[in-house]
Amino acid sequence: MPAVIKPLMLQTWSREITKSFIASSVWGQFSNINDNTKKVPKDTESKVPKTAIHFVSSEFKENAFKCTIPLLKSLVKPGVGGRQTAKGTGEKPETRYSDIFWNRVRKVINSDREGVDIKSVEYLKLAKKHYDLLGDWFKQDEDYSFQRAICEGADIYLTDNQFWEEYEVTNTAPVKALIHPNAVFPGMTRSSMPELSLANATYKSNLVNSLSGLSSSDAFGYEALCHLMEYARSHIKPIQSGDTQYIVLLSHVQAAQLRKDPEFIAINMGADNRGESNRVLSGVIGTWQGFKFIEDLRSPIFHLDGAWDEKAPGFEYVTYKTGTKIDRFSGIASLERKAKGAVASATGTCEVARILGNGAIGVPLVNGHNLTFKDEPTDFGDFGEICGRKNTGHCRLDFKSGNGKILENESSALYFTSTPSGF
Repeated sequence: MPAVIKPLMLQTWSREITKSFIASSVWGQFSNINDNTKKVPKDTESKVPKTAIHFVSSEFKENAFKCTIPLLKSLVKPGVGGRQTAKGTGEKPETRYSDIFWNRVRKVINSDREGVDIKSVEYLKLAKKHYDLLGDWFKQDEDYSFQRAICEGADIYLTDNQFWEEYEVTNTAPVKALIHPNAVFPGMTRSSMPELSLANATYKSNLVNSLSGLSSSDAFGYEALCHLMEYARSHIKPIQSGDTQYIVLLSHVQAAQLRKDPEFIAINMGADNRGESNRVLSGVIGTWQGFKFIEDLRSPIFHLDGAWDEKAPGFEYVTYKTGTKIDRFSGIASLERKAKGAVASATGTCEVARILGNGAIGVPLVNGHNLTFKDEPTDFGDFGEICGRKNTGHCRLDFKSGNGKILENESSALYFTSTPSGF
């Protein structure tokens, strides 16, 4: 008699994979979902972020696919003194809003149910492997979604129309991709910083023009490190918990350059410190002055020219395919890089460090964060499909004015450096 996958098995496997999913995610460890003693706020509570990744729980509501996080700006007008009349001088604080959306994400895998080589016990073991494979795929998808959200505003399920065409409520993507408004690079001046435009194509062109001014020697060494830290302190709100105020994700190229810098080597970065305030994270290089530096092997790169793809220039990410592909030269999860061209030349690629402060990304949790599974047999039970499903979204917390004309981001930034030859 063939083995049967019972609902309890699906729930157990779902919990196991979800737990592994969060624990093995670098991004998940920066969030309010990683601390079991803290309750994830509901969307109706309007809780402001206190971590780099801000999860907000939401219940299914008819025609509702977003929740809003408000932000009150500081008061700017002077007060009254002496015998001046205070009545009627009240200042109305400016309000900014950031909408975070969600969508349904599903992935299906085929599986055999019966056959001469599949017996009951063996089948259950094989079925569990199928669920593990689905869990691995969702891990890759989650990382890709976080990377794209910080770089371009949201994951593909929220910006691409193909994932919204069949909905009756809205058939266009609710979020328009926009490269991070805080784009920084070595030697940036007021005149060389890219002019911000809410039209992504225009802003991308401005960014390429600015980055073309980098030389091939603009690496991520100690000088760039100090520039990054100076920018973060004056532009980005620090995380409001623990000793870590900022998290900096470096590409393996930037990490290698930093480790070779003599001035950096001379600094005791405390990379081996352990304790509650310095949780061990995969890829940690060290902590210094409230900054935690982490080598992220899944870092995206930025192409300055259009030779590699019809959509270039722009970002290229480690996705499901490249995330498991083993390159003979660069190893796992590698992207093909090209050395930055000469000054004023928009050729080659740039490395992208991501600076995360308080509330860098918002993630709505719709009816919980668990990855759920559905097993559906076909052809008289001989074959079947397993579907993994998750309702979620990933949005960079850009705060806009009520008319949408003003955009502010004080929670994160991108730091670009030149890709050197040899990588």
